[in-house]
Amino acid sequence: MRDKQRARVYRWGWETKRILAEKKCLPQMSATDIDIFVRRISKDYNITPPKIRLTKRKGAASGGEGNIILPLSWACQKHTIIHEMCHCILFRNKEDGEGHGSRFVRLNIEMLINYTELTSSELLRLARIHRLDIAHINECPQRVKV
Repeated sequence: MRDKQRARVYRWGWETKRILAEKKCLPQMSATDIDIFVRRISKDYNITPPKIRLTKRKGAASGGEGNIILPLSWACQKHTIIHEMCHCILFRNKEDGEGHGSRFVRLNIEMLINYTELTSSELLRLARIHRLDIAHINECPQRVKV
């Protein structure tokens, strides 16, 4: 299936990352902090935590079938980890066939609201600017209420 809004999602992501950097809320995380953060999200979404592999390669981060690969040089930040966790959660729910589609965007927005200092109004305003398709919240995996 074609990932028709992938480029727009990445442009939106760079904008949201820029806002976090301006708010001074984009620190590099240690391996221990990454593990704790990934386990927290996994528990919140009732999935088995993916295996995290930190790498010295310069390429892209990736997430999906039980694995997240994070280049040490740039990807060890909440923003990137959330993006890759969205892929893992949707894959576990057998909904990742669309890549960066409307369910991915909705889940990414909800997770950025819950785990970063970004607000829904900031995220939705930027999503409109970048013409992103956004699924209704009921179409996406929800955090488990404890």
